[in-house]
Amino acid sequence: MSWPTPLLDEIAGIVGDSATRSLVHVYPGTRLYVPTTPKLNPRHPIAALIGMDLARKLCERFGGELIELPTGGALSVLARNVEIRRLYRNGRTIDDIARQYQLARRHVRRIVIVAREDAHG
Repeated sequence: MSWPTPLLDEIAGIVGDSATRSLVHVYPGTRLYVPTTPKLNPRHPIAALIGMDLARKLCERFGGELIELPTGGALSVLARNVEIRRLYRNGRTIDDIARQYQLARRHVRRIVIVAREDAHG
C-alpha cells in the first residue's frame, strides 16, 4: 500500500500496513508519544494495540519522539489527492477527474499543480 504521507510510509515500512491502520484509527489527529525501548512494556497502549514485537520496532526508530498522526478525514483527503495525481499522470483529463470526484475543475488542477511543483522542488 502507498500511504499519503512520508511519515505513514515510514511507519508502515517498520510495522506493516495493518498496524499502521490501527494506529491511525485509534489515535486520529493526535501527537503520539513513542517511548524509548527500555520504557516499553506489554501494558503500554502502543504494545497492547500492535503487539510487543512491532511496538519495539517502532520504538527503535521513533523512541522518545512525538509522531503526528493524521485524522481519518485528513487521511482520506490525502489518499484521494494521491489517486487524483496518479490518474492525471496516467492520462486522465482534469475534467474527467473533476466529474469522478465531484470536485471543481479548478480544485483538481490545483491538486495536480501542487504535485508538479513538489516534484520540481
